[in-house]
Amino acid sequence: MSIVRIAKLAGVSTATVSRVLNERDVVSDATVAKVRQAMKNIGYQPPPPGSRRGPKAHLHAQLQHRAIAFLWTASGKPAFPRNIDALPKETTETFSWPGGEEPAETLTGHSLLQGVAVSLRKHRISLTVDYLYHPGCLPSIIENQKVDGLVLHGPEPEEPLAAKLRQVPSVWLLSSGATAWGDRVQPNHRAAGRKSLEYFASKNCHNVCCITYRPTWQRIRYHTERANAFELHAQMRQVSCIVLGADTDEPADGQGLFDLAEVLVDQFLKLDPRPEGLFVANNLGYYVHEHLRRRGIEPMKDVLYICGDREVVYQHMEPEPAKIDIHSHEIGRLAVESLIVRLANPDVPRITLMVEPTLIIPSTRY
Repeated sequence: MSIVRIAKLAGVSTATVSRVLNERDVVSDATVAKVRQAMKNIGYQPPPPGSRRGPKAHLHAQLQHRAIAFLWTASGKPAFPRNIDALPKETTETFSWPGGEEPAETLTGHSLLQGVAVSLRKHRISLTVDYLYHPGCLPSIIENQKVDGLVLHGPEPEEPLAAKLRQVPSVWLLSSGATAWGDRVQPNHRAAGRKSLEYFASKNCHNVCCITYRPTWQRIRYHTERANAFELHAQMRQVSCIVLGADTDEPADGQGLFDLAEVLVDQFLKLDPRPEGLFVANNLGYYVHEHLRRRGIEPMKDVLYICGDREVVYQHMEPEPAKIDIHSHEIGRLAVESLIVRLANPDVPRITLMVEPTLIIPSTRY
């Protein structure tokens, strides 16, 4: 079979034909259809990508076990004492180490895992999913070195657990996790802030407001990046911008989120002039929406309102606010592709892929 002949019949480049043969997602559906029709016209039936010679076969050759583990790391700092290994087992069981079950059960978590599973299925790689509850719960597939790579979500575990994970090629999802090791696939949070400001500017808003809170950890959190970008682009466009909550700690639970949102909404309503656009950079969106309605302010009518990420905003909020789609399914899929590249090229510099978010506006009347 001549790839040149197929390219000529389909009216595309040979590189495009190669991408279609290797099932790369960067080719449009219309182009894929043209290439497949050209192959059908000459009676060519391509073998599965995993069994074909070329770059994809080379990548698969790097996999010794054909197994990847998706690990949800602990969702907070452990309550264990430093010398936990010296304590009896029955004593250590009384301490808590929040596992990754809570983020795994969110819509974002499900979508991330689905993206990982889809990509691994395409490459015929097995998937193990587990949770890191405490330092002694590392899955046996990692303890016994029977895994090719890791996809990780959550904060970086403390030593010595992190030391064991660092021995395996890893890709972190979203914005948390290690800063000194592993590759990363995450949303472009600065783009989320920029696009939110641009939407308000397109609606001729002259005064806008951003709600956020202080990062829990010392390093920058996703909501800080969004708030900073929102404020910066407001300055560049000479739009008056007020940031609320930046000197407030992140609440520990749902009741704390509700109470903080009430305080910030009261501050918002006292602003003079009242901002025409309100952007929530963190996970307070639903609670802010509720407190606005309780005070007779209808979101998207009395104030243009961007409520936060689509997957953490309740789907039946009325009136429906604008939302941000971080494309978590695509993030999961790209994590696997990035991990395969890392396995084939272990010495390349650390890889960070940024996925562009989309602003979802509920209705054309807005």
